[in-house]
This record gives sequence, C-alpha cells and structure tokens, in this order.
Amino acid sequence: GNHDLWVQDRGSDGEIHDDSLSKMARLEEICRQEGVKTEPTLVEDAWIVPLHAWHHKSFDVEGPDTDWEGKLWSNGWKRPTPRDYSACVWPGALGKLPDGDEGVARYFDELNDETWERNRQPHQHVITFSHFVPDPRLNPEKRMLTHPSLLEVVGSDFLGRRVKRIRPNVHVFGHSHFGWDMVLEGIRYVQPALGYPRERSLRLRSLAISPSGTDQARLRSALLPHMAPRSKYALPTKVPQPAWLPMPVYDLENGLLEPRVALWSNYYEKIGRQPHVRELPPWTQARAQRIEKWVKQRQLRKLSQTT
Repeated sequence: GNHDLWVQDRGSDGEIHDDSLSKMARLEEICRQEGVKTEPTLVEDAWIVPLHAWHHKSFDVEGPDTDWEGKLWSNGWKRPTPRDYSACVWPGALGKLPDGDEGVARYFDELNDETWERNRQPHQHVITFSHFVPDPRLNPEKRMLTHPSLLEVVGSDFLGRRVKRIRPNVHVFGHSHFGWDMVLEGIRYVQPALGYPRERSLRLRSLAISPSGTDQARLRSALLPHMAPRSKYALPTKVPQPAWLPMPVYDLENGLLEPRVALWSNYYEKIGRQPHVRELPPWTQARAQRIEKWVKQRQLRKLSQTT
C-alpha cells in the first residue's frame, strides 16, 4: 500500500530509508525471509496474482467541474496536499516529475511479472489483487464524497488496462475504503474494506459487505441492533463480529464464491452513474456548509487585521 512507502518518518523496523523504492526493496526482502510470496503463484487450480500499481491525477475522469470542495477552497482555503506527495520520495528521474504525474504509475505497472501467463491453462481460475483502484466506476462519484479530491489519488488507468487484458475471474482491490462487489465487462471486482476504527464507527454501512446469501435488506436488519437510537441516520455504536472476519472469494472445493452485496456497488448497479447531476447529497451539503462558514470566518479575521 501507499503508506508502506512513506519514508518521511523512521520505519517500524527502526530503519531510515533513502527513498520509497529502496524501502519497497527492503519490504520485499523481509517477505522472502518470512516465506511470504509476493509473486504470481498457482494454488491448486487458481492463480493468485499480485499487481503493482500507483495512483495518478488523470485517473479522475470527472475533472474539476464536479469538484464542489475545490470551488469552496478557492475562496480562501488552500487545499491540503495528499500525504503521499510529501511522505514518498522517488529517486532519479521519477523524483523530478510533478506530483500526481503518470510517470510513477507507469513505472510501477512495468514492474509486474507477466511470465506466469505462459503457464496459464484455460480451466484455471485467476484472482488478481492490488492496493489501488483499477477503474473510476469502482468509487462513488465526487459529489457523493466528503473529500472529492480522493479520485486524484485513488487509482491507476495502467492497472485498469492490465486487469482487463488478464481478464481474471475476480480482482480484489483496496485503498478507497468502500465496500464493493461489482461486475464490469465480465470481470468481478471486490473490495472487502476494513477501514480505520473511526470509519467503522462513523460509516459502517459504506464499508460492510453482506454475508453470503443475504441481500441489502437483510444486511441492514443485521446492523440495526448496533445502531444508536438518536435518529434514522444514527451510526453504528458497535461492530458486528461477522462483518470483520476475512472475506473468502475462492474455495478449493467450490471454486469462486457467490457475489456479496455492498452499499455503494449495489446503489450503482440499480441507479447507475449520473455525471450530469450536480446536486449534493445531505452529507456533502453539511460539509460544504462547514467549509463556507470557516472561509467566511477566516476572511473576517483577515479583514479585521487590516483595519
């Protein structure tokens, strides 16, 4: 993941690394020492294929028109810089590229091992996985996000093209912290998001993936006993244990397991994406009002200091 390549602070192993790529090499060395496989591996009749990737700004296909937060910030509040831009250090020519340039994403994509594909047989299942998001359609639209700039640091078109070329039975991804299970162009994409503890307490419904064989209504009813009674928008006060057990996607006896239901992927399967809609939902409206209030207060303070 991206946090693994931060070098601004001393690593958990006590080491200080010169750059993010040297740290990645050290992490891979530790994996080899501990017997952790980091290369494509055939397990029975299933290939497990990790894919290198990195994010780039042009992954955001919606562009600035739907960046409601950026428009508010332009009135006097500088948007915070994503931590990856300051905490990651790239050597050589990569370090001279602008933040969010496609060059770093291209570099990571070229690290991927393709030799396993020569041994791939038609009857074998393939499960690919990555930290980053391979397709913008696997993330909520920007008007739905309290931080719409997320789309600039969440995914890779290089990764997306690679996944589509490999055509796995399922691709498992992460990074965006949204539960997801959706089929696009015949490929199943799954994110069994865990998120941070605070996220699990504030927005469990957007993280959880339903247990096998249940629909969204049953998922919601399973969560209701854990909801605070303050309002219909109340948030979970406890985490139901089954929601945080490891989510299986493949079984050696039964093969690929049936799809699950997640809040956002279920929403887009039913409603579809609506790029022409500009109206903000209640949760982003609330954040927009807080930002507007903050900007006005800051402008008033500046005005009083000049007079």
